[in-house]
Amino acid sequence: MAKKYLVLLLLYFITQATHAQNRNLRFGLKLAPNVGWLSAQSANIAAAGAKLGFGYGLMADFRAFNNEKYWISSGLEINSYGGKVKFDQLLYDTVSTTAYTNVLYKYNLKYLDIPISLKFKTNEIGYFTYYGSFGLKPSFLLGGLAGVENAPVTDDVVRVNDNSFDKYDFRQRFNNQTYAFKDDIWLFRSSLIIGGGVEYSINGGKNAILAGLTWDQGFTGLFQDKQTKGRNSYISLNLGFFF
Repeated sequence: MAKKYLVLLLLYFITQATHAQNRNLRFGLKLAPNVGWLSAQSANIAAAGAKLGFGYGLMADFRAFNNEKYWISSGLEINSYGGKVKFDQLLYDTVSTTAYTNVLYKYNLKYLDIPISLKFKTNEIGYFTYYGSFGLKPSFLLGGLAGVENAPVTDDVVRVNDNSFDKYDFRQRFNNQTYAFKDDIWLFRSSLIIGGGVEYSINGGKNAILAGLTWDQGFTGLFQDKQTKGRNSYISLNLGFFF
């Protein structure tokens, strides 16, 4: 469903860009491969590595103060990013009570992102314009998966008499009791975004090729479980084209 709406919005933006007759509004498309990671904020988890991801979407720049140097940048993107974390005190086999500590989970999360930032541009220097930007980005979870890399995962081993849990849910043992809790991710995420890059003007300045980097630092919690706290962040390479 999200992809359907994205395609419709893409067609709308392209149509608007084709008929735009002024420099106050610019539309474009972008691709954004990224490297993501999870940062731990509670004692029961630890960061365990980065993960490659990918994003794509629409760009929209609105000129502010009637000045070519100041823009409000936004858009609509679908991004996949994640990371790896280790969990301690995990118990999987409820028959033999075999415990697996430092279990490695690899997260792959997909979001609908709506970045909003201030963009500062230099004067054009030989077809090149350099820019820097900072802002906020609300995100909405479209889907996700948590994979276990270094422990056995089967239905017989991990279920704790509750069919509402799936094979990727966490198990913790306290005082000889086994407790299960879902690895649910919050549906909403917010982050700080800082970026920079360059635009290359073509076709008499009507169109431009964009290349840049964006650092996305999450500042809202990732896990719904109260005992497990962490955030996800990433760095992306932005490749785009303005119509």
